[in-house]
Amino acid sequence: MSDRQRAERRRSACALCPIPMGRPSVSEAERWGSTVRKEGRAISPLAADRLRADVAELLACDPAEIDPDEDLLDRGLDSVRLMSLVEKWRAAGAAELEFPDLAEQPELGHWTVVVSTMIGGKA
Repeated sequence: MSDRQRAERRRSACALCPIPMGRPSVSEAERWGSTVRKEGRAISPLAADRLRADVAELLACDPAEIDPDEDLLDRGLDSVRLMSLVEKWRAAGAAELEFPDLAEQPELGHWTVVVSTMIGGKA
């Protein structure tokens, strides 16, 4: 195990959970993406393609394989991974996002609408 992996494990809520405790640091927010300003308007890193890519990474599949209306729990997404998405997307701009927002309807299409609404964008 590398020093970086050990540090990540210490920062996690528990040894089995990849979710950092507390708010993400600035470096984590940079790693996960932050809102960028282009020509005076905010461009969120949480576009639909980004959400799809994040989910596909956790499911170890190609992003194009994910149907927006597919139940992601049936595809193997579990509560720990779901919570890691919540934390990742909070750090990237959806600060008000909560676990139930995603868990009550675990479909990428629904999540895209929820997250884009929270950051003030359009789905």
